[in-house]
Amino acid sequence: MEKSYLLLIILWVWVLVFVSCSVLAEPSFVDTVFADTDLHRMDVSRVDPYRLAIFSGVVVGLSAYSIDQFQEIWGRSTGRFHFKEHDWNGDNLAQSDEVSHLVLGYRATQLGINFARWTGMSDGLSRAVGAGISAFYMTLVEYPIDAYNPYQGLGISDLIFDYVGVGFGLLRDKYEPLRQYDMKIEVKDVRKVPKKFFSQSNREYDYYIYWLTYSPYLGDVPLNFGVGYSTDHSDWRNVKRELWLGVGTSVTDVGYLFGARWRQLLDVLGLLEFSLRVQVLR
Repeated sequence: MEKSYLLLIILWVWVLVFVSCSVLAEPSFVDTVFADTDLHRMDVSRVDPYRLAIFSGVVVGLSAYSIDQFQEIWGRSTGRFHFKEHDWNGDNLAQSDEVSHLVLGYRATQLGINFARWTGMSDGLSRAVGAGISAFYMTLVEYPIDAYNPYQGLGISDLIFDYVGVGFGLLRDKYEPLRQYDMKIEVKDVRKVPKKFFSQSNREYDYYIYWLTYSPYLGDVPLNFGVGYSTDHSDWRNVKRELWLGVGTSVTDVGYLFGARWRQLLDVLGLLEFSLRVQVLR
């Protein structure tokens, strides 16, 4: 079944590449959904074929590696199709899993858009390709991977949060005022950094704080204000929700001080938040 997943990913990436090249080669194309109204259309000569090949290879490689890690951590897809039992609140995670899906869907979209733009695609087409790859990948994780995993199941709430994250990534890239808002992750204690990025147990979800940040002086002062969410499983029978308020910074905030070129690169890399925080709910 893993070979089937890899084949699906390869086919999907190459479909997107084929469509991208076909669209860019068509001089009469008008992108009214994703492109800015004042954006001049690019022709096929602007797409670097070597960068396009790198883009395709990296997407396939990262996807295959991530799927392998998912199944190594949470089990193989060897059962029958089923939905996740008690999807919203029956996994003793107090929605930290859904929030992680939200952030991952957003960041995957952001990475895909900027990587596609690096190949020479127009802004509008980059958004379509980046969001398409992210939505496809996040769906693949739920179906068929989790749907046929005896220990998981298809999570409807996970899918909803995936798509909300993809949508936010798409809108934030298109509309300038939304770039003051961001989603980031902070490790509560650097002494407890997980060996792998993906949480392998309920307790490891506690290591992260998921932030929604607002940078009121973006480009002038590299600081943001944030609301954070996390959990505490110290009493495994009664998981506690934690709410944080903080003032912090990230590579994204610093990147906006150095002009458009660095801003775009560092915005993608600005996943980690560094904050002075206070806990307001537990």
